[in-house]
Amino acid sequence: MKNHNALFCLALLLFILLLSSCSVGMALSGKEEMNTSILFPGVPRQAVISRLGEPVSYNIDEEGNYIDAYPLVKGNKPSSTRAVVHGTLDVFTLGLWELMATPMEVLEGIETKSEIVIYYDSEGRIKRIQSTDPELSEEIELMEVNNDDDMYGDLQKDDELK
Repeated sequence: MKNHNALFCLALLLFILLLSSCSVGMALSGKEEMNTSILFPGVPRQAVISRLGEPVSYNIDEEGNYIDAYPLVKGNKPSSTRAVVHGTLDVFTLGLWELMATPMEVLEGIETKSEIVIYYDSEGRIKRIQSTDPELSEEIELMEVNNDDDMYGDLQKDDELK
């Protein structure tokens, strides 16, 4: 009987140890979301490329203007804070926290993928932006309504002050 209890305890301990790092690893994995704060009419193409990187594809329209496409992935942002909290709760609950934390991290890691298409004018400045992400599309519409011709100049001044 003692061997069965010892074997059961050993199996339970092994199970807890194997399970205890899932949420921590999941919280640390992922990819940072793209910073789209620079995307508004009037921003030069080179400024967009320096912030977002090279587009995954680009075309040149019949007037010679660039059209760039960027993928946008949201929802799988890594977090060291979440990982520390999960690890701490794992220790204090002897691994039982994983029964809650792993499903939470699975839901946190659900990614939504969309695309941003940027149309430039003849001077190489953003003319129009389209997105398949409804949330970003609303932000873009607000920026176009509140378009200030010197908005990019104000951004450059802010960067120089920093």
